[in-house]
Amino acid sequence: MSESLNFTQFCAKYGYPCDYDMMFEAQYNGSLRLAGHVSNRTINKVQETARANRERNNQAHAEYIDKIINGEVIDPSGEYVKEKIIAERIQRQNKAIQTQIDAHNTNIQWIESLGKMSHLANGKLKKGYQLAVDDYKNKIAELSKNLTVGAFKND
Repeated sequence: MSESLNFTQFCAKYGYPCDYDMMFEAQYNGSLRLAGHVSNRTINKVQETARANRERNNQAHAEYIDKIINGEVIDPSGEYVKEKIIAERIQRQNKAIQTQIDAHNTNIQWIESLGKMSHLANGKLKKGYQLAVDDYKNKIAELSKNLTVGAFKND
């Protein structure tokens, strides 16, 4: 059974610092040195606490998104919707894979542009360069298999 919780309610229920807590903490940290003399130990302790709270807030965001994807929580604002989250993850995953494919294609083009250094008199690539091109093409084929069109892969 799913419950309708916005992120602030989710944080309050599960004991995480919400975004408002982080905002007020940032204001406090920014004004800390304006208070006059403050020891470095105090400043370091405040910064350490702030860092830990940021990590817990990031963890809360990840858990909130996971619970939305699993259908345990519904965001009443409509900002976080399961289909939208999955589509964004697919897009991010595909972009990373496409970047690697483009890098391999660039390497192949570079090898083919070397002229006499990489080619034999008959126009074919020398053995070492041909092996490198074949390796890049194999990597491209493997990466192309991982491009996702419809469903998100949980690897």
